[in-house]
Amino acid sequence: MRSRIVAGFFALFFVVPVMFAGAEKATYEQALKSGGKDGAVIYLYGPDWEKRGEKLMTTVFKNKNVRNACGKAGLVAIPVYQRPDEKERKKAESIGKGFKATRAIRSYPALVLRGADEKDYYTICGDEILKSPDEIAALMKEKFELYKQRCEIMKKAANAKGVALAKVYAEACNIEGIYRLPDAEKIIRANDPGLKEDVCARALFDVFSLITDRTHPSSDKKGPEVKIYTNEEVLARLKELTTGDRYTPRQKQEVYLAATGLLRRNGYNEKELRRLWSELVELDPTSVSAKYAMNAAEIYTGAPLPKPKKKADDGASEKKTKH
Repeated sequence: MRSRIVAGFFALFFVVPVMFAGAEKATYEQALKSGGKDGAVIYLYGPDWEKRGEKLMTTVFKNKNVRNACGKAGLVAIPVYQRPDEKERKKAESIGKGFKATRAIRSYPALVLRGADEKDYYTICGDEILKSPDEIAALMKEKFELYKQRCEIMKKAANAKGVALAKVYAEACNIEGIYRLPDAEKIIRANDPGLKEDVCARALFDVFSLITDRTHPSSDKKGPEVKIYTNEEVLARLKELTTGDRYTPRQKQEVYLAATGLLRRNGYNEKELRRLWSELVELDPTSVSAKYAMNAAEIYTGAPLPKPKKKADDGASEKKTKH
């Protein structure tokens, strides 16, 4: 009797994790409905033209860890035929009814992570889908957690109006690592037209409109001629945009790159250029902008920059923001 109880306990223990996995459904609509607030994971593959998709169907899409990665999100595999016969056409239409592909799907096969609102928050394709199943599962889990964070933020939108609504959408946009809500920019600009709130300014950061259009002449010659900054003007604008916490470190680095590009072309003092590049690097030594500045300093002044004083943090300060 005791052995049966123990066996029953262990059987229950090993079955429980499966209850948290999403269930594969026969159609997209069923998957979305069964996933509820966790949305759906859609696997797109080309059975009549790409063999890799069929292989990854088994090694990735049907992998237990992958299926557990996005909570209770519904799962569905939708075939994408190039030359379907009548039977294949009807099959694809039946499974994929209601599904609309986005431009984020750059290649096949692809794993589309779609929210309950039918808006994609991430797509795994190209090189990413060739990673190991465990790596893909970890990536999916990371994106799913970011999606849940955004869902929590967006709950505040129901009772928000005006600037408060703009700030909710901006806060959601500033989650880095998933696609932003497609209507976010329109809503932010409608409710905070001048981007007076810092959180809104960060969400809709545009280095071109802030400084680059006055440091780099347009090559298409369209529109009115824009007056290019003098050295003094660009230095003043640089100071204005990089002082305080209105913009993130990496956003400030983009401003530095535009400013130093103009100053270097104008034959600005090399010592001062090196100082500005060093300031750029100190903001975040791990960024692409920092690497560019270090290379630029060595190319244009003949000597590397001093090692940054700030300890690299792998961009941790940027994890919560989107540029």
